[in-house]
Amino acid sequence: MRELVTNGSAFSCSIDDIPRAMQPTSWEERFLVYGVADAPNNSDDKVSFPFNRADYYLGAPRKSGKDPSPCALGTASLYRGLVSQKGNLKAMPILDCVADLQVLFLLDTSSDGALVPGDISLKALQSELMPDGGAGREAQAIRKHVKEVRVFILAQQGKRDASYSYPVDRPERAIVVGDRVWQESELAANFGSDWRRYHWKLYTIAVQPKNLE
Repeated sequence: MRELVTNGSAFSCSIDDIPRAMQPTSWEERFLVYGVADAPNNSDDKVSFPFNRADYYLGAPRKSGKDPSPCALGTASLYRGLVSQKGNLKAMPILDCVADLQVLFLLDTSSDGALVPGDISLKALQSELMPDGGAGREAQAIRKHVKEVRVFILAQQGKRDASYSYPVDRPERAIVVGDRVWQESELAANFGSDWRRYHWKLYTIAVQPKNLE
């Protein structure tokens, strides 16, 4: 069994003064202690959540000074936002000219090794992964069933190339990003009528979590 150790409703403490409720009670127990960044010294200012968090999201294109942006119309920048315990978000751009970002979760819902795409929203967890209700066991269901996470990023490479035409075999499936299918008409509506004059690359990152169980 793995659970969050608390002292009443408190899940954090000073490393110099660990309450007895947060100490192991037998040699069989193993506690993992994590340092949380920006933990306030004032005891009245509680730590917001028991982990450090980084958000990845698409936001407004990063400004490139006085020069016109080389990015296609409608593209965005990929940001990594560090969330401090005080609720502040420090955003850092890591990739420009991004058209789409999709995350796909592969689940082993029947515990037979067969992976299927799935949703890990609260509603899906309660209806698919925890059919018996299982209130309060959402984290346990995620640890048990999520076996792989795939990230798909569609980004532009280089500047507009008037001599280039992005190859499209089937207009109804011009570009596939994870489980999202872009039609040629949708790409033109979102990224301009000359979207095929750009070189597009699909980045795929597959991660198999090893520390959820």
